[in-house]
Amino acid sequence: MEGYAAVGDPRSGWRAVDAASQVLIHRIVSVEQLPSAVRINATGRYLGFLVGPIVGDGLLQIFGSSYGIFINGSSMFPCSSG
Repeated sequence: MEGYAAVGDPRSGWRAVDAASQVLIHRIVSVEQLPSAVRINATGRYLGFLVGPIVGDGLLQIFGSSYGIFINGSSMFPCSSG
């Protein structure tokens, strides 16, 4: 599993997580805030897994397949603010 790291306690079970996001979170917050930051990050990720298909279905229902897929694809491009 390239790009992933196993974290956790071997007694409670190892979890494969995205190594880059874990390093970023570790650099942003203090050690005391790290468990909460990891939980908030995971919550946001899983909400995206839940809400993403619902939004995609709404786009397909409202705009049809051609425009809905175009809107979905264009949302993947990074926005430039400068």
